[in-house]
Amino acid sequence: MQTVAEPIPIRVGCRTDVGHKREHNEDSFAVVDRAALHGLLDCVLLVADGMGGMGGGDVASRITAHTVPETLHQLLQIRPHEELPSLLLQAFRAANQEVFTRRADRIEQRSMGTTCVCALIRNGILAIAHVGDSRAYLLRHGRLSLLTADHSAVWEEMQAGRMTREEAEANRYRHVITRAIGIAPDVEVDTSLHSLEVGDILLLCSDGLTTEVTDQEIAQILVSYSDPQEACNRLVESALRHGGSDNVTAIVARYGPVRPLLPSEEETPTDNAAAWRHAPAPETVAAPKSVARVAKGWVVSTFLLLLVAMAEAAWIYHPFFKFHHALPPRPVVLLQPPSKPAVFAPLSYATTATKLLDMPLRNDVLQIMPNGDLLLANLQGKLMDFNPQTHLLRPIPVNAQLPLSPETSTKKTKPTAHFYLTLDEAGNRYQIRPDLRCIEKFTPEGTRVAANIGKGALVAPTCLAVAPLGTIYVIDNGRLKSIQAYPVRPLSSEPSTSQAR
Repeated sequence: MQTVAEPIPIRVGCRTDVGHKREHNEDSFAVVDRAALHGLLDCVLLVADGMGGMGGGDVASRITAHTVPETLHQLLQIRPHEELPSLLLQAFRAANQEVFTRRADRIEQRSMGTTCVCALIRNGILAIAHVGDSRAYLLRHGRLSLLTADHSAVWEEMQAGRMTREEAEANRYRHVITRAIGIAPDVEVDTSLHSLEVGDILLLCSDGLTTEVTDQEIAQILVSYSDPQEACNRLVESALRHGGSDNVTAIVARYGPVRPLLPSEEETPTDNAAAWRHAPAPETVAAPKSVARVAKGWVVSTFLLLLVAMAEAAWIYHPFFKFHHALPPRPVVLLQPPSKPAVFAPLSYATTATKLLDMPLRNDVLQIMPNGDLLLANLQGKLMDFNPQTHLLRPIPVNAQLPLSPETSTKKTKPTAHFYLTLDEAGNRYQIRPDLRCIEKFTPEGTRVAANIGKGALVAPTCLAVAPLGTIYVIDNGRLKSIQAYPVRPLSSEPSTSQAR
């Protein structure tokens, strides 16, 4: 009988603080454990640092902290074995679209955006994706390595060799980033893959930590505290003690058991890596005549201690073995806080339909192509390829144009052809209610789970298509519009994201 290997336990700690000089916290974080992910991933960790002020930064970071985990969960339900970098790219693009849509809809939030760093762990493989200057570090065998490169003009100058690490850290423009989620229709995301070893320590943090605390101090704290929550507390407190000029957020994850380490006095950390080692035990120097007596006493003491340890282990193991087999397995990831896994409710939909293409279209042609583009047709029957992210419209070369629909009049503004039904990849049915000028969503079993989608924003919807991530595309009164899906609050009493305080 083949034995299935138990997953490596992962312990997680997290903390965020407004700092000493900001009025409110624009950082958000998410921690989702193996149980909430139905075992498809070991955990999802995310830190987002909002920007824009006036309530826009915390909105952008909060949207991202909800959208990325929810999108990952949805994608895993459809394609559970998808490559981790591909999952992260799709999740980041979904978050970017949601923030960009909110940014365009509200004048007071036109400048909002957010950085984001996210880590996925599955079967010993670590995947990292990031945009902006929030960072990911890995501590292995006492050496701290930076897994991300800041998307900032100063960091790019340093990588080009025109600036040293010290000059970059001291530069007044070090916080001016060149990439962020939500500031453009599309976003460029950096991803990387790493193999984890038992004992590795992962840190995700906003720049409020790295601005105030050096890499050497970060490494010293990580190796000095075996409890990840205590390590997070010490990291944040250190940033506050050094000035706390910005919001500060940290997530620490320990992969399997780890032994505390102490810093090496003779080693000096490099620019982006701090070296540490085990502290040697003090040596006992005995006089030549007492060497045998000391050795004999050491052997006897060790033997007695070994017997005591074995007896205690046997006493503890017996009830634990019975208890372990009597109860179902516990979640792999222990959250501190929150103590409960985050379980997101089904998607809800924005009430505002955003116009994507301001040109007359046939109301009987709307399909989503394998690459995510939309297949459309103008009133003359010419097929076109439309990218909803870049808004690029290209004609599709065909031998002949589509015949004019007998039910469609090119002279009337109000369309007369109706295609009211469509299905998504999970089999859910979307149905237009022409009397209410809205859309309803039904499960494959026929249960209505969403009503009044787009109500008040649609004039004469006729044709539907639904993208894999839940976005609804509709031809409304001869114009292409979209209704963006977004996740509502988690169902658990303790959410997995921390909103700005």
